[in-house]
Amino acid sequence: MTTFVFDYVDRLDEQWNEVDILLNEAKKVQHSNVDLYHALCRSASILMVAHFEGFTKDLCKNIISDLNSNCKFENLPMPIKMTGCKKYLGFDKKVIPDYDLKLREMIEDLSKADGFSICYTAFLFEKNKNPKPDVLKEVLNRFGIEDVFKNLHESGFEGAFISKSSLERLLKRMRTIVKRSVESFPYLCSDVKLKKFKLKSCKYNGRTIWQTFLDDVNQKRHAIAHGNTFSNDNEYPVLVERMNKIRLIQYLIIYLSCYSAVNIK
Repeated sequence: MTTFVFDYVDRLDEQWNEVDILLNEAKKVQHSNVDLYHALCRSASILMVAHFEGFTKDLCKNIISDLNSNCKFENLPMPIKMTGCKKYLGFDKKVIPDYDLKLREMIEDLSKADGFSICYTAFLFEKNKNPKPDVLKEVLNRFGIEDVFKNLHESGFEGAFISKSSLERLLKRMRTIVKRSVESFPYLCSDVKLKKFKLKSCKYNGRTIWQTFLDDVNQKRHAIAHGNTFSNDNEYPVLVERMNKIRLIQYLIIYLSCYSAVNIK
């Protein structure tokens, strides 16, 4: 039986078909119908961010579904236990006296109980938020990843920012690795591969190339969605490259999140 995450990876590819259609149609009319071309490009810019935001929600839901289906609460990684309990205690320590003590007690009690399931909404924000770097960082922190951009910084996947061919090669490679790694539970996401692809935590100063990229993606979406600009600032090739970078980041996040879900003790 395949995992929830494995099935989701297939659906994820299908979801991007919507953006592919817009971009392919834009390419067809680039010179014959300029107004339609610009409208399609602007629409694609907004949908890319929408798909990325939906991705964080769906990934959390499917990872937690796999954990609930295969693990008892007592055997879950500690960061996931803590996040699951914070769903009920809240995430603001200042609100509850002796917060840390109460959190430990809740974890101990639930570890002795049978049938308790983690709620995936504990890993998300209560209100919808654009997939800005800080939002992604916080969501993945709830899975036990200290700072996902430390993992991405100076990794073997920064070649995606060098050339189109390098980006396409890395995207294809990571998709294959992810599908093989999450096909069964426990996920086969290994420390060996993290080291091989230089996805181990690496300190950085300022903004990483990944954060700067996501800042730009969100800014472009914001400018269009809120009527700050009625022009099309990105041509077809730029948008295709942007989409593929987002898809690559998605696969990297899936791998790192699934690794944390089964490896952190």
